[in-house]
Amino acid sequence: MNQILHPVIEIALMKLPEFKKCITLMDEHSRISGLSRRTFKSYTRKLAQLSLKYNKLPEFCSVEDVNTYLAGLVTNGRPHSESDFKLAVGGLRFYRRALGETEVRYKLPKIRGEKR
Repeated sequence: MNQILHPVIEIALMKLPEFKKCITLMDEHSRISGLSRRTFKSYTRKLAQLSLKYNKLPEFCSVEDVNTYLAGLVTNGRPHSESDFKLAVGGLRFYRRALGETEVRYKLPKIRGEKR
């Protein structure tokens, strides 16, 4: 794992030391699946934001927690809100696969491609 971490990830590690388990699991799964390091970092950053928002690891967030977090990404109107939303959904999907979840606890929205 890269030594230089994004500030939100460092904050998550300070406030939730167990978040290191999340990063380690994601790192191992990303290396096995061939996920790019850049995407890995983006996914980890989004999971850190979710964890900090609710002060718990992503796997302990409720359906309502996840939906509120995702809705906030879309409605904040920031310039990159659509890409933030896509990274958050992708990160949650990837993390669930890394955990080996076979049962879907909550349904993540589909990410629609841009119409041209």
